[in-house]
Amino acid sequence: SLCEEFLRKELESAEKAGVDVLQIDDGWETGAIDDPERYMDHVWEGYHSASENYWSVNAGRFPRGLEPIAEEAKRRGVALGLWFSPDSADDFANWRADAKILADFRRRLGVRYFKLDGVNVRSKTGDRNFSALMQAAAGSGTALQLDVTAGDRFGYHYKPQYGVLFVENRYSDWGNYFPYRTLRNLWMLSSIIPARAMQFEVLNPRRRDRA
Repeated sequence: SLCEEFLRKELESAEKAGVDVLQIDDGWETGAIDDPERYMDHVWEGYHSASENYWSVNAGRFPRGLEPIAEEAKRRGVALGLWFSPDSADDFANWRADAKILADFRRRLGVRYFKLDGVNVRSKTGDRNFSALMQAAAGSGTALQLDVTAGDRFGYHYKPQYGVLFVENRYSDWGNYFPYRTLRNLWMLSSIIPARAMQFEVLNPRRRDRA
């Protein structure tokens, strides 16, 4: 499970493999659901209403915070990234608070990479506010990965200047992931979008017996 020991092992492997960035996925935050079978019960918006500490570091999984991981990453020459879900509620009315959260992680831990997930742009107001969030983050030197998996999100042809696109390939748990399809999708999309502007998952199909 996601914890300091697990991430230290990941950093060690990343250094050996020459990986540039270690991206910490959903689960580091206080508001995360620990039971993997209830993952889709995750709060997907209204985070600031759900808890004022939603985006603090999960003390159960990281009793010492993420500072030791940030120090280890720096020592190994690996940049650190975090999963984050901007609050879509009320057309991203809390975008300034979200921008402050990203800036704080960059200032305290040196996190430069953020994968933005769970985005739902429902109106032109939401479009403007979400764009303002990305512009504020990009202005501070932060690199964004925009998950284009589901919902009403910015995609392949709309405001690509704010970051690379993260293309979901489903999960090995569901038994519908095949590596060749990932490469085929990348190849087909590269005719209209530079491959360097996209991120694709490469999963382990033997992770679960069902895969």
